[in-house]
Amino acid sequence: MKAAFEAAAEGRSPRLLRVVPLLAEFGEATLFFVKTLAALPRVAARKTRLREMVAQIDHLGVAALPITHITGFIAGLLLGVQTKSTLKEFGITTLFAQMLTLALVREIGPTFVALIAGGRAASGITSELATMKVTQQVDAMRALGRDPIESLSAPRTLACVIAFPVLSLAGVMAGMFGGMLVGMSYLHQSPTYFFHQALAILDIREVLPNLVVKPAVFGLLIGAVSSYLGLKSEGGTRAVGGSTVRAVVTVTVGVLIADYLVGEFFRRLWPPPPF
Repeated sequence: MKAAFEAAAEGRSPRLLRVVPLLAEFGEATLFFVKTLAALPRVAARKTRLREMVAQIDHLGVAALPITHITGFIAGLLLGVQTKSTLKEFGITTLFAQMLTLALVREIGPTFVALIAGGRAASGITSELATMKVTQQVDAMRALGRDPIESLSAPRTLACVIAFPVLSLAGVMAGMFGGMLVGMSYLHQSPTYFFHQALAILDIREVLPNLVVKPAVFGLLIGAVSSYLGLKSEGGTRAVGGSTVRAVVTVTVGVLIADYLVGEFFRRLWPPPPF
């Protein structure tokens, strides 16, 4: 192994030369993630960090409610139209509300919200921190003895962890409202009947993993990755745009991977109930 790295250093192994920087960056990102995770409980220890976290919840969470409601509502409409056509073919339209609700709660609600609101949050966090980095504001903080991870990364990451479960719930509720309109228009189901059937299918095995744990994991991933890429920016103002694009792409892929891993974990832990 030592000879391989020496060969890479001497330029005799081009493949290893490409792998070593990737491994170094992965280690750096993992260390940053661990430090951010360790700093989360200390956010409430100082009023300045707590105020920053509240401001970020307003910016990343409350301000994202309109686009979350629109996305969820349209997703519910589209899913409802497709679902009612299939159920009509088999003559089981009474399961419309239950199937729509499960689809919204398990995948469409939390994942769509994470992709839409997460892209918005990732671009905002990365561009802000990258601008601070290239204008040497982060270096000034270090000179004053302040840790950028505790002062900048941790409050934004914790704000995402808190905001995304609320956004996911808002998106699911908007999707259910859209599905209810489809049920009223095409299947002649009353709102009372729709919501009674929809809520009857939900239990703790559906709500906790999909509307609490999964969005919180998405928020942790989005906040930490965006902060890391923002604070890592170098090369002047041009680097801000490049870091922002990279953050959005990384967050999008990361959310999809985390969606599968968290979902598979809970499917093995709590097998879903049969219809």
